[in-house]
Amino acid sequence: MKITDSKGATATDRVNVEVQDPESITQVNQVGVSIFPNPFADRLIIDLGNDSGFKRLRLSSITGKVVMEENIQNQSVVDLNTSGLVKGHYVLTLISDEEVISRKVVK
Repeated sequence: MKITDSKGATATDRVNVEVQDPESITQVNQVGVSIFPNPFADRLIIDLGNDSGFKRLRLSSITGKVVMEENIQNQSVVDLNTSGLVKGHYVLTLISDEEVISRKVVK
């Protein structure tokens, strides 16, 4: 997947999807999560889309240390204050009852 922001900066990431039930393909395609900007500075915006069902957000360092955890139930857009984080690579994990999505982000 390749994403380009309004300034022309691009980010590329690999997405692996395992479908165990062919009828769930529609549901997989309907999950629309946007994370921006990436790289980020003092704010990281996560647009979960409508009716996402995500309940928890976890931001971990590349070594696995959890640096931020939030309850995001019933939210469609999350605005994280990341001013206290040091520059580096992080893993953003979104958790619902049905799925877990992880994305790499950079400060």
